[in-house]
Amino acid sequence: YEYISTAKFKNYSEEEAYKKATDQAKEFAQEICSKIGKGYVKSAAWASHKILKRVYDKIIVDMKDLKKIKELQETSKNPILLMPTRKSYTDMLLIGYIFF
Repeated sequence: YEYISTAKFKNYSEEEAYKKATDQAKEFAQEICSKIGKGYVKSAAWASHKILKRVYDKIIVDMKDLKKIKELQETSKNPILLMPTRKSYTDMLLIGYIFF
């Protein structure tokens, strides 16, 4: 709500401002969203699998928490955004690998 309290939304009611901010966020998400073909995704998954098998002895995934995320995604009207938190690209690659 901090964002919708800025001067940009001062002429709107709280509900209108929230709707306008949500619409704007959806536009931004569509703008940065990529459109990738299935063949490319499968090739990237195969390459990721081969590379990760060589780099790591094992990857441990907490399936219980992944199941919770899946249930939340199925029951929520809003999208779920997973953000890598470290300064390496490994987190980003692992998120894609695990969820593929």
